[in-house]
Amino acid sequence: MNESHIEGLTTVASSFSPKETMDRLEAEIRAKGMSVFARVDHAAGATEAGLELRPTNLIIFAMPAVVRR
Repeated sequence: MNESHIEGLTTVASSFSPKETMDRLEAEIRAKGMSVFARVDHAAGATEAGLELRPTNLIIFAMPAVVRR
């Protein structure tokens, strides 16, 4: 895998499958009291458009008390 270094972005390799990694991340986010607003599977969207994309997922989350400020 190609590692890119982008300021403000932390990348951590996972020994789990993409789905299990995202499931575990979502569970940890919720365990910390944060809300998960959406989970987007970009690879599924690419497939619907007739394109191929490696597993690429996005979780949109926030701490509700911080969002309201």
